[in-house]
Amino acid sequence: MLKIIRLFFIVAALASAMVMVACGTEESSTLLPLSDNDNTNSNLIDNMRAEFLSDLDYMQRVLEENFASFDVVYWARGVDIKALLDSAREDVLAAAYLDLNVFGNILLTNFFEFYRMANFFIDVNLGISDNALDSVQRLSSKYSNEKYFDIGLVVELIILEEIVQFGFEDESAIRNRLGRVLRMEIENDMFDAFMMGGADLVLGKYFEILYETGYEHISLQILEEGKIAYMNIKLLTRDYSYFGNISSFYSEIYDYEHLIIDLRGNPGGAMYHFDFLVVAPLINELMRAEGFAFLSNGEYVNVQTIQSTSGSMGNAAQIELESRVWTPISEALFAWDIPNLNMEDMARMDYANRIYKEIEPRPLTDSNPELSFNGKIWVLTDEFMGSATQVASWFIYESGFATLVGNTTGGNFAGTRTTVMLPNTRVRVTFDMLYLTDTNGRPLEAGTVPHYFNRQGMDALQTVLAMIEDGQY
Repeated sequence: MLKIIRLFFIVAALASAMVMVACGTEESSTLLPLSDNDNTNSNLIDNMRAEFLSDLDYMQRVLEENFASFDVVYWARGVDIKALLDSAREDVLAAAYLDLNVFGNILLTNFFEFYRMANFFIDVNLGISDNALDSVQRLSSKYSNEKYFDIGLVVELIILEEIVQFGFEDESAIRNRLGRVLRMEIENDMFDAFMMGGADLVLGKYFEILYETGYEHISLQILEEGKIAYMNIKLLTRDYSYFGNISSFYSEIYDYEHLIIDLRGNPGGAMYHFDFLVVAPLINELMRAEGFAFLSNGEYVNVQTIQSTSGSMGNAAQIELESRVWTPISEALFAWDIPNLNMEDMARMDYANRIYKEIEPRPLTDSNPELSFNGKIWVLTDEFMGSATQVASWFIYESGFATLVGNTTGGNFAGTRTTVMLPNTRVRVTFDMLYLTDTNGRPLEAGTVPHYFNRQGMDALQTVLAMIEDGQY
């Protein structure tokens, strides 16, 4: 798949080169054909190649010295960052044409498999329209759920198929097929952004249209009257229009035996939505999850900066640091009991701290503040959950709020983010700064292991219903 995607961008780059040469346009791009008879152009290409390789070296040094999850993404996700950088270097050396667009595409295609890990992404700022610039961040799908499963990957494949069949210059064929699948009109800015890696712009518009046509990211159902209630949350948003629906639903099912909360396929979003709307009304006492934070003290991530945050990590996940003073790693490893900590990962760390997250109870209804849910709560999980829903899974497991059933979650969270700008190309690289673990030492980036995996031949919902039927709870 990665080879096909790389072919797509190579074809796209070559096609854009031919169009610019044929039309004689003077764009901001410095794209030039390599010619044996043109020493000026050849020298320019060589200089650009050296600058791009230098930026790749800089990027490797920054990640090795600052990215605390460097080793986790290898052993937990199978992503070898050094190998990706080496592959990018090979593409730079082999490229017949070079400019910032080509370099950006090389980065996007080589690091495609790294996206959705510790919130890593590359903003290549390829000079497309202003309306699209803010959306050129990721190629990976942010919207993976059961109803619209991995739509981003589907769209990628459609475009690749059209390019193989018609060539990049037949823009209308690609645009029309893309529009038919998404059932929407693909505007110029949206299409340009997507072809340069801006899947978010197309998908964001897609979901905006879905909402206008009645799509709901929260569905509430009664599976068995008086006994089993079900809530499916497809996305954690800041849309509080669901507040009344959820409150009414909770009031209706307060005396049920079971509540099943389905987070499968939920890529994350607003943590406050989960805390305030989902959890707080279901508890009658403060709930607390604990864990640990580690960091590599580098140029872009350092203990002095994080100590200045007054105890909070300054992120929307509302995870707090136990102390403003970080403990040297040697002292922490000697004094703290963390049974499953990966000691090889610790070789990269310099400081440690304790973390916690708390959620306070909120009355189920204002009219009857004593009313509470006393039944069994289940949460369904899978590998497509990440970011805020990764934090939610960790909190659920550590606090005992519910029983997790399904598959190991997808990670994509390691605390506060930082952004690094490559010195020559000004490409921006963003990643989470910390190495966060549960109380046993398992990194959040490696995902949360559920209490129960799916039974053979069953999905998570079927497994829970079977467990309820068998009285296994």
